[in-house]
Amino acid sequence: MKREIIWLVVLLMMASCAYAITCSTDSTKLVVVGTSEDISISCSGIGSTTTVTVTPSGYSASCLQLDKGSDALSSSSASATFTVTGLSRACQNNVGSRTIGWTFTASDSSSISGEETVVSVVSPPSMVVSFVEADYSGIEGGNVTLVLEIATPPQNQIDIQDVVATVSTALNLSSDDGLYNQTISMIDVSESSTVYLTWMLTNLPPPPPGAEGYNFSVSITAANANSDSTDTVIILSNESGSTEITIQLKDGWNLISIPVTASNTTTAAVMSSVSDDWSGIYSWDASGTQYLFNDKSLPGFISLTDITPSIGFWVNMDADANLSVTGTVPDSGVTDFDIAIGWNMVGYPSADSQNLSSALSTIAGKYTGVYAWDSTNST
Repeated sequence: MKREIIWLVVLLMMASCAYAITCSTDSTKLVVVGTSEDISISCSGIGSTTTVTVTPSGYSASCLQLDKGSDALSSSSASATFTVTGLSRACQNNVGSRTIGWTFTASDSSSISGEETVVSVVSPPSMVVSFVEADYSGIEGGNVTLVLEIATPPQNQIDIQDVVATVSTALNLSSDDGLYNQTISMIDVSESSTVYLTWMLTNLPPPPPGAEGYNFSVSITAANANSDSTDTVIILSNESGSTEITIQLKDGWNLISIPVTASNTTTAAVMSSVSDDWSGIYSWDASGTQYLFNDKSLPGFISLTDITPSIGFWVNMDADANLSVTGTVPDSGVTDFDIAIGWNMVGYPSADSQNLSSALSTIAGKYTGVYAWDSTNST
């Protein structure tokens, strides 16, 4: 009889342990002042006839606001979400005032350990916007590419969400002509980064009477960051001379040159039409016996800052894309290059093809080999 009683006690203890209720919540939460974030709560081990009431307390209502004062959990609905809004950063130096204590009360009087969520209310992430160029040049009826730079200093806070770039200009263009507002779903601010937005405007109309062009303004807003704005000027002429060239680039390495001089020769501007598709650009400087490069994986070590018709360069693409560049065609005739002993990487500054001996006639007998790369066939 004694042994049966002992076994009964052990079985009761095991049953009690099997139905122990445990609850958990986010231990920390980061929220930008004036915005809201969700805090997740869940409980396990709730019996079929038991409910658990979740109650927050202990925080300063002048700094934090919750969307509700309690919630009830059950075996069929064992999780809940409370939304916390950061009202003020006044409590940032007082952890207790921004700590939410969670009390869990079971209808069957089970003992449940409480939990805490420490909330940090931070200032909005910052964005600084500017156009790569103070002004851009175009031809009436032609095209122009505008490049906007969005810089975010390192902040180690919350990523910038739902960025909207709103355009303001007197240009009578439609979205088919490249004029539209743009959005970015998220910008990572854990590291200092720069994001580019590009407008490729086509069919540019003549400027208004007495004006040389059009103002082009962009206002940047975000769901949880400061706003900023900037502007540039599109200067138009009715003279011909500019042309747009298109180069088909393949996924992987491509060896190319640009046969026109862009109004903005910076690497970012020349490559703007494929800005999201290239990962690295390398050119060989024969006089310095070194590679000049612009590699996105090495943002602090850029030595190739400009792309002109005189240089050849390798570009590593993450996908097939068409590179479009608008610029002036170099004057016809002979283009001089400084050729060093050894390997040289040069461009071909012409839209017209020539046979090799004609193109290199001025250095006939002084070179031993000429190589090009066919990215289509990888040869």
